[in-house]
Formats: sequence, C-alpha cells, structure tokens
Amino acid sequence: MDKLIEKKLTKPLAQVRKNIDKRIAQLEKDHAAQKDKYNIVYKWDKKHEKLVLESDYLKGEMTLDEKTVAVYAQIPFLMRPFKAKILSVLEGEVDKVI
Repeated sequence: MDKLIEKKLTKPLAQVRKNIDKRIAQLEKDHAAQKDKYNIVYKWDKKHEKLVLESDYLKGEMTLDEKTVAVYAQIPFLMRPFKAKILSVLEGEVDKVI
C-alpha cells in the first residue's frame, strides 16, 4: 500500500479516535446500500492504533500515533485516473476528524 496522506493531529489522540468512530457511524448510516453492495468493512486494530478498511475494490489503513495520522491505500488500476479526486475526498475526511 502507498502512503497517501500524513498530517499532524490538532486534537488529542483520544478525541481523534472518538471523532473517527462518529464519522464511520455516520458514513455507514448515510451509505448503507453501498456498504452492503461492495462488502465494505471497517475494523479497529486498537493494539496497533489503526483503522482497516476493506471492500471488494479498495483496501486501506489509517494509522494513528500521539502526533500524526497517516492514510495508506492501494488505488486500483481502473480508479487511477480519479486519484486526485480520491485524495481530495480522503484529505477532507481526515481533516474532519483530526
């Protein structure tokens, strides 16, 4: 996987975790049909402070430490023409929670 985003946290780590949980719950509610259609699964690996996202078309991770958040993903070949848009949306989502 490629590192797509790395940013400094602007809030305490515990608050960022809560914000991520809230945002995931909201996304799951707003996009329930897509979640089922594409088999999207979010899993927290609290031991390693990372959120793992897996679907039929995308795999990614968001890692956290006391100072930074990093997003790793593998963008499928057919989606690479949209990489700039994907990065823009991901950065917006990260900014909402950090």
